[in-house]
Amino acid sequence: MPSKKTVYECKYCRKEFTDYDECEEHEHTHICAYDEVDNARIAKELRLLGEIASGYHIGGMVMGMALKNYENLMEEAANRLEKRE
Repeated sequence: MPSKKTVYECKYCRKEFTDYDECEEHEHTHICAYDEVDNARIAKELRLLGEIASGYHIGGMVMGMALKNYENLMEEAANRLEKRE
């Protein structure tokens, strides 16, 4: 009779682990402390949010805001951050 193996799955990327602690340690690699990165990296992330927002809309809204407004907001915030550097 085959033995059962416990498998832990990363809640961010779904990678599988046989060890809980290893899985938990891996999950922490997905978390970014944005106070430790430069404005260029933050601007890049904001642009990415704007670009992928259409995949997350519900009824043309993203986080309670019209999709196009959200996209424009992310782009404008990124532009302003880059000007500050």
